[in-house]
Amino acid sequence: GVLCAILVNLNKCKKVDAVGVDGGLYECLLETIKLNKLDDKVNPFNQDIRLFKPKYFYDMIICNPPYRNKASGRISSNNMLKKAKTNDTLTLEDIMKFCKSYLKYSGYLYLCYKPALLVDLIEVARRYRIEPKRMMFFYPDNNKNSNIVFIECRKISGKEIKIEPPIFQYINNVPAKQFKDILKI
Repeated sequence: GVLCAILVNLNKCKKVDAVGVDGGLYECLLETIKLNKLDDKVNPFNQDIRLFKPKYFYDMIICNPPYRNKASGRISSNNMLKKAKTNDTLTLEDIMKFCKSYLKYSGYLYLCYKPALLVDLIEVARRYRIEPKRMMFFYPDNNKNSNIVFIECRKISGKEIKIEPPIFQYINNVPAKQFKDILKI
């Protein structure tokens, strides 16, 4: 629910529908809404996005999709983390189907994803006529590989992409000014 609060408090969104299936994370969302007095601006839904049927179309959808196949890598024993990170409960296909149905023509989809799996994301998005338009890679330190890519997509848009300058959290183990400036939001 933190992202909802930031978007509303920065006046980037007047109304937000926040959809999440995990009961524990949903409770955190409700607490964030209450603490920030956002009852009139954030509509919480404790529901699977595959079953969520809004009565209107969205200008923008923001999603942090699960990225790990349950058969690969170390899987957390924490059920909440497992659901958040593994795609056995929600796939890119599910997300793109929802966006194809409920994102306005030329509407925006914002995602953060694992760079190593970026090709899969682009392939699935394009199948649903969701076109990547901008990307920015996040690096935990200047001497490490990127571990997150932020992607802006548009529904039914031309095939052209802009790669933005990267964001570094640290430079040689010293907090980067750029990153500290972002946190001052």
